Amino acid sequence: MEESPFRKRPQQQEERPQIDMVVRRGSLLRRCGCLLGILLWMLLLIILPCGFVTLLVEKEIRFSLSDLPDDELRIFLLNSDETRGIGFQRPDIYSGGADEDAYCIITSTHYFVWEGDAQNVKTCNCYQKIEDEWVSVLVGGDENCNPSSE
Repeated sequence: MEESPFRKRPQQQEERPQIDMVVRRGSLLRRCGCLLGILLWMLLLIILPCGFVTLLVEKEIRFSLSDLPDDELRIFLLNSDETRGIGFQRPDIYSGGADEDAYCIITSTHYFVWEGDAQNVKTCNCYQKIEDEWVSVLVGGDENCNPSSE
């Protein structure tokens, strides 16, 4: 009877040389690289799509940075007849003078538009804490915290 080419032949045990392998623990750099890779993967696959959906539904995303008014990071949609795009607002806090409870917030607004035109702006609002409440001292100043000429 002829042997089928599909029939398994018994494996012959060959003597293989023993190789001693040294198992090394992962280095700190390798572990940090893996952690960074996992975080980037999570950012790309989970956080960014959720952020885009929130931005589309709510029209803006705000991250409050402190108890000061206007001290928030803001991402918002521009969706008017003339202009379409995304805007980013970022605050910078400066001491408002000799008084410890006075602060000025310079808000930088940057626009990324794909239809129309928008100019990046900086505005300044100053606040002073009086009886545990922030009271506006200057509203709508320019980037040097000079009152606006409107």
